[in-house]
Amino acid sequence: MKVDNYIKRIADDQLDRTLHTIGAVLITGPKQCGKTTTALVKANTVLNFDDENDQRYFMTNKEDVFLMEPPLLFDEWQEGKGVWDATRRAVDFTRKKGLVILTGSINEKGEKIHSGAGRITEMKMYPMSLYESGESNGTISLKELFDNPTKITGGVSSLSVNNLIKAICRGGWPASVTEENEEYKYNYAQIIYDSICSSDIRKVDGVKRNKAYAKAILKVYSTHICQPGNMESIYKEIKEITANTENVGISKNTFNSYLNVLRNLYVIDEVDAWCPNIRSRTSLIFHKKLNLVDPSLAVAALGIGPEYFRKDFNTLGFLFESLCIRDLRVYIEPLRGELSYFRTREGLECDAVIHLRDGRYALIECKLTNEGIEKGIKSLNTIEEGILEHDKNEKNTIKYGKPAFKAILTGGKYCYKKDDVYIIPIGCLKN
Repeated sequence: MKVDNYIKRIADDQLDRTLHTIGAVLITGPKQCGKTTTALVKANTVLNFDDENDQRYFMTNKEDVFLMEPPLLFDEWQEGKGVWDATRRAVDFTRKKGLVILTGSINEKGEKIHSGAGRITEMKMYPMSLYESGESNGTISLKELFDNPTKITGGVSSLSVNNLIKAICRGGWPASVTEENEEYKYNYAQIIYDSICSSDIRKVDGVKRNKAYAKAILKVYSTHICQPGNMESIYKEIKEITANTENVGISKNTFNSYLNVLRNLYVIDEVDAWCPNIRSRTSLIFHKKLNLVDPSLAVAALGIGPEYFRKDFNTLGFLFESLCIRDLRVYIEPLRGELSYFRTREGLECDAVIHLRDGRYALIECKLTNEGIEKGIKSLNTIEEGILEHDKNEKNTIKYGKPAFKAILTGGKYCYKKDDVYIIPIGCLKN
């Protein structure tokens, strides 16, 4: 289906491949990240289950619906009754590949359903990366770093730190990226944040929830972004805030339920800890690293804007890391990769570890400015030494091997190699 002024997404090729291999695809991700638009480009028939007429038509014409020209797009499918099970049965009956695309922003089916294993596969979308928004020139390919790292010769980014600040505050929401008015660009993240706290948080399971609680949780959560999360201490902060503002402090069970809802809305996007057995396990940090699906949501939750970072460079560093994690998530999807982080209690860290299914992995640090590069190089090399030392021990049955590459993502201008570590501006990276 033709979509005017469509900006090509990395997910386009992935969706094509998936539609050629399985009967139905469930595209998940946060609201306003472009799921429906990307699906519309591929779809030949569209039913929107936010529309009562489309719901009614589906309920009374199920058999005919699945005879329409595929791919069929069922937008906000969770709003319709029996859509999942009907899709699963139709895939079983027709044996067609690429029959249905389902899209929605809520990870909750709301009714008892059968597994879609083998019939329906999930594909997650994120807000736009800097390469998709045209702000990264894409001279350095993540895939090439894995496959042919010696061919990486260099690159020059045109993104200044001020440009990065604007990109962080604006976010990767397609509507904000394409907005021509500079002032209005920053409104979209705020609108999405307000909608999450006031209405979306009630849609997951129909439970009436407190907007003030949701805002307090996201605000405190955002102050700890890209740090291993001790949820007990975070809960105490939020309980104190809600006790002062709402007269009743939020209970632990209620706090946990809000966190789960925010995960189901694809707002919270934590990073798992990588725990290789390369040193005493007691020294490793196992907490998930706190993160939101787009750094602009943290900016909105904190009630700040681009000007704020003139006086708080420390917070900017964490939000830059969040931006890098978002982009890495986008770039590794076609590689079927997974993302984690590594940190010890002694301070040895690696902000992002990319794992591919064939066993290859990469170690990546995020440093906004050049000041932290030397420390980052030392950290990555120390981790690699520990891994290789572990592999020498014959008693260890798991062998990790040498990383495919080590890299530091920066907000700088030039790409180069130092001490076997690639220094890569985020404004040069692509999938």
